[in-house]
Amino acid sequence: MIAMISIQKMIAKALHQSADFNDYCLSIIGKTFDFHIDPSIAQETETLPYVAIHKFNKAHDVERDDEWIVQLIMAIQSESEPIEEDGIKIFPSSSNVELMVDKAIEIIKEELIVVGVENSRLIRVSSFNVLITEVGEADDVQAIVTIKLNTPTLI
Repeated sequence: MIAMISIQKMIAKALHQSADFNDYCLSIIGKTFDFHIDPSIAQETETLPYVAIHKFNKAHDVERDDEWIVQLIMAIQSESEPIEEDGIKIFPSSSNVELMVDKAIEIIKEELIVVGVENSRLIRVSSFNVLITEVGEADDVQAIVTIKLNTPTLI
């Protein structure tokens, strides 16, 4: 059985060590991310920008595939000044974090194929869900990404 911490470490390592991901983030927000695995809610607030990877769910059913679900929280500084386009004010923070999440998912999918987890290269991202939040009193924009991984059924 693959441990949840192995999945978390694979995600953090893949993103942290990816020159492609880091260059992409630098081009969008001018910074790279700090990475945390299972940070405590009681600890001090993380320095922006950061990615926190949390355990969520692990399932095993002898009649079905193994399944792992992790949550990744990506937080960046909120842009207070809008960009005006054709008379419309656009606040780019939520779009920026969405772009970086899409890039992160791309990197994670590739890492699963090329490197794998605990000597297994059969695990794949089966689905993911992205919720972008902007809390009024906070100075950050967060994307909460739920990633579902499983081993594909061989036919």
